[in-house]
Amino acid sequence: MKKWLISTFLSLFFLTNPLAAKKNLGIYLAGEAAEGLFLYSWLVPAGLGINDGNAFLGTMLITPMMWTGLSYLNSASSPEITGGMLLSSLYGGIIGAAHGLFIGDDNIRPGLALTMSVLENFGNFHLFEALDLNAASAERWENFAGLGIFHVSLFDNLRGNLTPLYGIVSMLEAYGSIPVFMRDKHATWGDAFFESVSSHTMLGSVWLISIGIDESALDNHDAYRVISGLASTTAGYGLGYYLSRKYDLSTGGAIFTLFVPTLLDMMVTGSGILLSSSNNMQPWYIIGGVLLPVGVYGSYFLFAEKEKPDNPDDTGWLKFYVNPTVATMALLKNRKGFRFNSVPVVGLNLSF
Repeated sequence: MKKWLISTFLSLFFLTNPLAAKKNLGIYLAGEAAEGLFLYSWLVPAGLGINDGNAFLGTMLITPMMWTGLSYLNSASSPEITGGMLLSSLYGGIIGAAHGLFIGDDNIRPGLALTMSVLENFGNFHLFEALDLNAASAERWENFAGLGIFHVSLFDNLRGNLTPLYGIVSMLEAYGSIPVFMRDKHATWGDAFFESVSSHTMLGSVWLISIGIDESALDNHDAYRVISGLASTTAGYGLGYYLSRKYDLSTGGAIFTLFVPTLLDMMVTGSGILLSSSNNMQPWYIIGGVLLPVGVYGSYFLFAEKEKPDNPDDTGWLKFYVNPTVATMALLKNRKGFRFNSVPVVGLNLSF
């Protein structure tokens, strides 16, 4: 009887409360309910340090409903739930847990993971509401959180255990991306998703060609791995961002570009196995490295729907530049009477 009364009350509360008509509330609660089931159901009892088996299981079972209710209350003060608020909170819950696992030591890791997850979940929701950030900004936040982890991994062989830095750098890159891109109001989720695909594409192309030339290029040359990894992901993201500023890419088109590298990799590898008589796959790595950007950027233009009009409100605030005089100065530096001073090779102009 008690269970029936409680369930009836909760059903009436969620269905009749005026907040239920709020835009995107249903999908927001569905996403948070999924996180409650698959993330918080085990993270909450682990983070609270519950060791008793029955207590752990009982907490697991009640947590999803409790978390859904908390998420509902978290949205109570918001007149609407935008795509940016929805996505950033869902991403924050998952990535925040990863940040806590990376930063904390063995004694506090579960508790810190729970704390960081809740803070980044609910915190992102209200941060993206306050700054009026769209779904593209949320996707970029997630992109740079992942890039931060990858960038630290490049230095593992050089500096030893860098586990805490995985979380710290990931947070710095993720939240640092917000002021950089916050004025780009016309980007879609598909645009931002492709920027990440572009970054991975350039990295894969450079590394495949490197392995094709020298099989030990990445394993035995730490400095090369670091420089090539940082440069290729940055260049790839910059190219993806440039394209997203010019063209609209649908969600379906953006998701399709994610599968292109795998499709090409399997095709090239299979061709190498079938056609190579010496079992030497290195030439095929080079072929794959060349075809990868051709396939990904070719599919981008296949699905790019229209060119975006110029918008004076958000153009000109982020610019990359290369100093073209560096090569000339390098050639003249040994000439008599010529004084060569340090000059920047590349730069970034950012204005708020």
